[in-house]
Amino acid sequence: MTVAEREDDAAPMTLQSQINDLPFNDSWGAQAAALLLRAARELGCSDLQIVCQKTDALVRARREGGLILLARIPAPRRDPLLQRFKALANLPADGRRLPQEGLIEWRSAAEAPPLALRLSTLPTIHGESLLVRFPQEALRRLGLGSLGMPEDVRIALEALLSRREGAILVAGPGGSGRTTTIYALLLRLQERRGDQMSLLTVEDPVERDLGFAGQVEVNAPQGFGFDEALQSALRQEPEILMIGEIRDPRAARIAIQAGRSGRLVISCLHGSRASGVFTRLLAMGLEPADVASAMIGALAQRLAPVLCRNCRRRDPQTGAYLPEGCEACAGTGYQGRTGLYELALATEKLRELILERAEPERIAAEAARAQIGDLVREGRRLAERGVISLPELEGILPEQGTE
Repeated sequence: MTVAEREDDAAPMTLQSQINDLPFNDSWGAQAAALLLRAARELGCSDLQIVCQKTDALVRARREGGLILLARIPAPRRDPLLQRFKALANLPADGRRLPQEGLIEWRSAAEAPPLALRLSTLPTIHGESLLVRFPQEALRRLGLGSLGMPEDVRIALEALLSRREGAILVAGPGGSGRTTTIYALLLRLQERRGDQMSLLTVEDPVERDLGFAGQVEVNAPQGFGFDEALQSALRQEPEILMIGEIRDPRAARIAIQAGRSGRLVISCLHGSRASGVFTRLLAMGLEPADVASAMIGALAQRLAPVLCRNCRRRDPQTGAYLPEGCEACAGTGYQGRTGLYELALATEKLRELILERAEPERIAAEAARAQIGDLVREGRRLAERGVISLPELEGILPEQGTE
C-alpha cells in the first residue's frame, strides 16, 4: 500500500524543537534517541525509521499504516544518533557495510516493564538507514471479530478452522495485514481448543509472543534456516502448524504436504486474489494431487486507511471523500485501518480441475465463482460511503481479473 508521508501538526514540531534545543555534546545521541523512542511509543506507532539522505536524515514513525514525520536530523548529527541506537542493540559501531540486526531492551519510564524492540540497519550511499520495530504485544490485541471482516467471510473462515487437516493460505502484498489475520486465527483456535491444542509456529522473525504456542524463530546466520526449522517442527508432530510466510517452492511443498498428513496448516504468501492462490502453487511446481488434496481455503486481503470522520471532505468535482487533517487524527487525516477480504473455498469442482491440470484461467475462474466476498467490490462500497478514500483505495486494489 502506498501511503503519503504526512507531518503531524502538533507532536512532530514540538519534538523537532526539543531535539534542536539539545546541547550537541557527548550525550546528544542518547538524549535524542530517548526522545524519539518515547514520542513513537506515545503516538502508538508500530515502528520508528531513520532514513539517511544527502544533507540530513528523516526520522519517521508508522502509525496505522501512515508515516508521520517526527524530525529532521542534520548530517553532522546523524552518526551520534545512529551509533546510540546500535549501542542499545549491542551492535558493533564499525559494521557499516553490511545489514545488521539486534534487540533493544527499552523502558519508556524507570518503573515501566521492559519492551523488546527489534532493530535493523541497512547500508545506503548516504549512510546507514535504521528501523526500530515495537513489539506487537504492545499494540491492540485483535480477534477475528475486530478485523473489519464481512460476516459471511468470517463464518466461512471459522468453519475451516474446525477442520483437522488441510492448508489455509492468506494472500496479499507486504503490509496488507496477513500476519495479523493469521495471529487472529490462532487466537480463535486457542479459544476453541484451549490447552488440548498442539500448536507450533515457524517464523522469521516471531512477531508476537502468543504465550500458548511453541514458537520457533528462524536463525539463518546460525545455520537454522527455514527448511531446517520446518523439518524440525514437523518431527514434533504438531496438530496445527503455522508458517510465517511461504517464500519459495520448497517451503510451499513442505506446507502442502503437511496439510495432507493430518495437520492443519496456516500460512501466507504474496498474491493478489484469493482465486489465484491455487494456480500460484501449481506454478511453483507443486504436484496437482498435493494441491487438490491439501488446500481447503485461500483468503486474500488488503488494508485501507479509515478516513477521520471529523475532518474528511468530499471533492465537489469527483464526489470522492478525501483526508484533510485535524487535531483528532494528529494531522494524518486517518483514524485507523480496515480490512478488505475475499475467501476462495476448495470445492469439489475446483479440485477436479486441478487434478485434470486444466488451464490456469479455468482454475482461477472456478475458484472465483465459488468465492465468498470480493475485496474490490467491498472497497468501492466503503469508498462510496466515505469510510475510506477512493484515491487511496485505487493504490492498493488489484486490477479486475488479476490473480
